[in-house]
Amino acid sequence: MLVDSHCHLDFPDFAEERAAIVARAKAAGVGRMVTISTRVKRFQQILEIAETFDE
Repeated sequence: MLVDSHCHLDFPDFAEERAAIVARAKAAGVGRMVTISTRVKRFQQILEIAETFDE
């Protein structure tokens, strides 16, 4: 299993296709993704992303 240990799924550029990005990573063999927060004030958004996707 591959692990992407540093991604930024919270970036606005990815918002519209976040689910597709995760699906493509999963199809490519990525079993887990760790999305990194760059600002404490974005923690709630990061948490929501983490709770949305099992990966």
